Amino acid sequence: MNFYRITALIALFLLGACAQAASPLNMNAGRVISTIKYNGPFKDNIIVGTVSGGEATNPLWTSEISNAGFERALELTLEDNGFLSKSGGDFELSANLAEVRQPFFGLSFTVNSAVDYVLNKSAKTQKAVCHFFINGSGTAGFSDKILGYARLKLANELSIKNNLTQMISHLLDCSKKI
Repeated sequence: MNFYRITALIALFLLGACAQAASPLNMNAGRVISTIKYNGPFKDNIIVGTVSGGEATNPLWTSEISNAGFERALELTLEDNGFLSKSGGDFELSANLAEVRQPFFGLSFTVNSAVDYVLNKSAKTQKAVCHFFINGSGTAGFSDKILGYARLKLANELSIKNNLTQMISHLLDCSKKI
């Protein structure tokens, strides 16, 4: 009888410990620049184009970064920094999540993300204005999250958050050249 109870408890624990996808709200870089001071060509003038390279999370395996989650985090970051157009902008930003390197086990997880960004003049012309490749990383330790699947999810989110922070800086540099 005790064997069945222990087996049932282990099964419930394993089912409760399912991997979750990285959250767009936690990947959002937030405000990186002072939107009051910025009045460049990208102010309220960028739409999000194609977002690719993400991967759906298998709850029985590991946390991943989905295309939809990454696209939403990109939109939130652009919006928080005054770049996102509400009604069709003159510029289109596309992003390809080229690589996500995740550890398989450990007490501290560091995830590295490589994203290829292309800013086009418009969706119609597809004339590239800026092109940049950004590597970002995020680390979550045992003290951040005890369970490994939650630690990996946090490291994924921090990696993309750091990547998006750098992306805003690159957009600012690009706006000075236009």
